[in-house]
Amino acid sequence: MKLRQDLALLVLRIFSGFIIMQFGLAKVVGGKYLMARIGSSMKIFGLGSGFIFWGWAATLSELVGGSLLMVGFCTRLASAFLFFTMLVATLLSLKLGTHFAGVALPLEMAGAFLALMFSGPGRFSLDGK
Repeated sequence: MKLRQDLALLVLRIFSGFIIMQFGLAKVVGGKYLMARIGSSMKIFGLGSGFIFWGWAATLSELVGGSLLMVGFCTRLASAFLFFTMLVATLLSLKLGTHFAGVALPLEMAGAFLALMFSGPGRFSLDGK
């Protein structure tokens, strides 16, 4: 059974890492304006400045974190950053009254990253033993 669990974690890491990495890549080309817009999501936590910083934090979390997940390196740390990023996206979508279809992806990804935080990467990873 352990082999199946390790294979399942490998599939989860590769798919979720690849998907979230694509979102990060798309944000990189948006530049300073897009970073400020993305970072302004932090207003829901009462923050009123530093939006470019938070935009880059989310973008790098997706881009670097997704890459790390795919190879299984620093999996729990990368998953923690990605979970927080998806939590912010989910809460923002809910606050804006987005239809559930718009909330489902960040919520589902948050669940995947939370699962990886608890489980770790599995045997087929750079972190694996």
